[in-house]
Amino acid sequence: MFSISRDDPLAKAEKRVAIVYTPENLTPFREHISSGQLRAIRKSLRRAGWASFVAEYDPSTIVRALHDGSPALVLNLAYGYRNRSRRVYQTQADVASVLESTGLMLVGSCARVQYATQDKIRCAQTLRAHGIHSPRCLYPGRPYSLPELAICKPRYGACHRGVRLVDPKRITEQELHNESAMLQEYVDGPEFTIGVLEVEGQPLALPPLEVIFKRGPHIMVSEMSDWDMRPANCFCAPLTRAARRVFRSLQMRDYARIDVRLHAGRICVLDVNSLPNLDPERSYLPLAAKCAGLSFGRLINLLVASALRRTATNARVTG
Repeated sequence: MFSISRDDPLAKAEKRVAIVYTPENLTPFREHISSGQLRAIRKSLRRAGWASFVAEYDPSTIVRALHDGSPALVLNLAYGYRNRSRRVYQTQADVASVLESTGLMLVGSCARVQYATQDKIRCAQTLRAHGIHSPRCLYPGRPYSLPELAICKPRYGACHRGVRLVDPKRITEQELHNESAMLQEYVDGPEFTIGVLEVEGQPLALPPLEVIFKRGPHIMVSEMSDWDMRPANCFCAPLTRAARRVFRSLQMRDYARIDVRLHAGRICVLDVNSLPNLDPERSYLPLAAKCAGLSFGRLINLLVASALRRTATNARVTG
């Protein structure tokens, strides 16, 4: 049974939170924050007694905006920034680095962790270094036999953009665009996503959700396949253990979402999302929280409470 204590003194603290987001037209990929999502988050914070203000991310103005607003911490919902007219491009991790330069505590994983997880090749290498199984990266032209199927996807990116199922023997080194794309072995089997929350300094895994493919190839590609999510009815304990292990191994903070497949009785980590979307209507982490009996408001306040606890701990250490 998933349960969280409601006696945390931080839940009643009066704090000012900055919500930083990138406008949709300046977000590099499809992941962005809607006005409805911002309203739901601010409503959740207000009900818990926290004041908040919203700041649009712009690398030239955000530091001043946060300085003027004097928040206790920053809820970072900026998934990158691209301004073609100014020829400015920043990844999700770059944005976190800029926000960290203010000295404010961020809700979510730090820039260092986001750099590691956003680079899918580097993430896979890090997981294997910790003994965590993930799909092999494949390289055309190497002296080994290639499998019949593989996944070709952008090395960086989100929202299943550009993912496709391919015959690896037909992929050339040029198609990988100087390592801007990557090739991984295709791992068959049921697919799950597991949300993880950090509560009182410890990672707690939410009930796993199983991906039910309805049409197209059994990979999460918005243009070609269709799928539903439902609470998993098997393998829950091994899945949640694996998700907590990934969270700890990568030194993630506050919340994350781990995508895995179960193949031949072994859990294989497909992807690690260090800053999962929080749309209350569509995103998988809020859906998993709902399955655990947590309202959207409770979820948001747990994330902020986790970051506030870290702020308080750091203050005691440096004080």
